[in-house]
Amino acid sequence: MGLKQLENAAKKLAGDERTRGQAMADTLVDRVTGRGGADATRPRVEAKEAGGLGG
Repeated sequence: MGLKQLENAAKKLAGDERTRGQAMADTLVDRVTGRGGADATRPRVEAKEAGGLGG
């Protein structure tokens, strides 16, 4: 078993089901978007119909 596999196994035992790559990708997204981590509120997107309610 390699070092990365041992690291992933240790994280899973600690409750983090993500692989090292997934954790790195999540960290990148957090840093680029300014999101504060897994517990942060996700952005809200609202779509409105063009032309208002009456069309």
